[in-house]
Amino acid sequence: MKKWKYKLKQEVNKLSKEKTEYENDLKNIIQEEATKNNEKAKNEDLLKKLDEYKLFIEKLTNHEWLANEEQRVKDKIEYEKNLFIENKIQSAEEKGNSDEISEGSKGTSKGGVVHTKKKEHTKKGNILTSKQIYTAEFYALLDKGEIFLNEREKLNQFERELYFKNSEELHACFTEKEDNNLLLVQQIHELESSIEKIKNEYNKLNSELEGKAENLQKEKEILKSQIREENLQIVKMNNSSDSNNKEFEKGVLNKLKSQVFLIS
Repeated sequence: MKKWKYKLKQEVNKLSKEKTEYENDLKNIIQEEATKNNEKAKNEDLLKKLDEYKLFIEKLTNHEWLANEEQRVKDKIEYEKNLFIENKIQSAEEKGNSDEISEGSKGTSKGGVVHTKKKEHTKKGNILTSKQIYTAEFYALLDKGEIFLNEREKLNQFERELYFKNSEELHACFTEKEDNNLLLVQQIHELESSIEKIKNEYNKLNSELEGKAENLQKEKEILKSQIREENLQIVKMNNSSDSNNKEFEKGVLNKLKSQVFLIS
């Protein structure tokens, strides 16, 4: 009985020890996972900053050079893809021919005639399907960075080259941009000064013209008033002339009447 309890106690201690080790391992795994997640987050932040810096550098890059470089990369990828597909199809055909020879040797009849099974590797549908499969395989390897132009150097040349090869070229570009910006700022100040000068001259001329227009309007009113007075004078003179003529005619008639009376 004591021996059984002792063994049971040993088993409990063993399980407790294993549990402790398991918990410690689990804590280490959780800690390692947390550390990796932190590193991943830091790397993602760094990658984001590098992508932003890359876009900034590309904005400084000569646009014509950048377009030519992108076209070069596309042409190179297309060339390598066609070469990859061609090699894959050729390898598949060679493997198919070797299988036919192997099966033919096994199928020799008693009369020594070799019976071969001719496989239809050149059917149009199979070729198109193979091209599609190998195309997908090529781009999958390309995304993983496992397609290289030079296997010895292991350099991925499907990426665009850098326009700025060193810091001196980049510094020279910044200096040129800064000089151009200073020149543009100076031109803007000069243009603003010219605009302000023209604006002041316009306001001055406009004020002078408004003053002249006001004076002319006053002179126009004075002339209208003078014209009205002159018209009134003319009317009065006409009325006075008519009255004098009537008195003269009356005097003449009276004189003629008196003369006629004396004669009679």
